[in-house]
Amino acid sequence: GETLHEELERHSRSSLAALRAIDLTGNALEDVPVDLLRHCGTPLRSLKLSSNLLTSAVALEDTLLGGLLRLDLSDNSLESLPRLAECCPDLEELLLAQNKLPSVLRISRACAGLERLATLDVRRNPSEGRLRRAGASARAFFCFLLPALGQLDGRPVGGDEDAQALRAFCLDAHRADPAFLEVLHSGDDGLLERTLAQRCPAEMPAG
Repeated sequence: GETLHEELERHSRSSLAALRAIDLTGNALEDVPVDLLRHCGTPLRSLKLSSNLLTSAVALEDTLLGGLLRLDLSDNSLESLPRLAECCPDLEELLLAQNKLPSVLRISRACAGLERLATLDVRRNPSEGRLRRAGASARAFFCFLLPALGQLDGRPVGGDEDAQALRAFCLDAHRADPAFLEVLHSGDDGLLERTLAQRCPAEMPAG
């Protein structure tokens, strides 16, 4: 990828507005390049900010990326994310692996409302270890949260996982379980993890 300075030098503001993809992988960025992204706006389809030094992506809220389909934030030090449905509502692919996202609740709040999200990768975050210690799996939970999800953490989502999500979190095909929604809205990381352990226990390795 190019450095941010090279990217800005190479494009006039008018040509930035016509860009469909930006790759700023491995530029030691500490902040989301908001000024650059404001010039790009809705035509931008793909944004790669992987392998940088980002600790927060909340500044994406200050951009106009309504047309963004692919967002790669992997291999940073992210601890916080914006509510992506408000700034990138049409996202189809979201890569968050190898960050410092502390809990599945933090991730779920960022992803909630992404009706078209088909690919999500949240591996190698502290949230993974917390779930493991709780004896919980989040796969069915993300199937419940994201209706278009087809691939999670590098593996296809199976029909059995969709069925598990329906059994675990819904009263029927059209109504979520109010008791689970109360847990989800509580803001209590530990409570959500314990609930997932009860409703979607992690599979124990064979042997």
